Amino acid sequence: MVKLENECLIASLKWKDENVQTDNGRYINVGNHELFCISEGGNERYLPVVFEHGCGSSALLWSLVAPEIAKITKVIVYDRAGYGWSEIGPFPRTNERCISELYKLLQKEGNEGPYILVGHSYGGLNVRRFAQKYPELVAGIILVDSMHEDEMTARFPEEHIKDQLFAVKYFWLLNVLSKIGILKIMSVLKIFPGRKNH
Repeated sequence: MVKLENECLIASLKWKDENVQTDNGRYINVGNHELFCISEGGNERYLPVVFEHGCGSSALLWSLVAPEIAKITKVIVYDRAGYGWSEIGPFPRTNERCISELYKLLQKEGNEGPYILVGHSYGGLNVRRFAQKYPELVAGIILVDSMHEDEMTARFPEEHIKDQLFAVKYFWLLNVLSKIGILKIMSVLKIFPGRKNH
């Protein structure tokens, strides 16, 4: 898992577009680096919901979902170290380190929990591990196309492992294309890999 997270982190689309609003976010120090966090809503009648993004994405993944949930209760959306607007944290980027940083972020955010954790893809693995380590802080888990702990081991078919490693290489290519401006041009022209243009 460490290798996958490190590879995804290195290959992530770490773009910071001026057109994306981050006014409602803030930076929270979790040791020797800061994580970007958006906290919205505030109805204390319901449990707060914490969103954990997948590998190669950022808090922006939840930009349509989180505001709707914030109408009901408090939501906390953040970027793991090295993703989105967060600073790069110490290596290796292990699940344990990510979980520890999320714990520190939640403590400094001023919420005592328990929380409902929502995890997408690699984030699903982290929220399950968080619940194992801090069961008193977790009231429920929602998994969205979650990754499994054994996904990169011999317990899964070789083809699946090859597909996962290909995805890491694909993220690396997207990272290069984003840094030289090709993705912005493709976006303006509405040309996307794998999408039929009508």
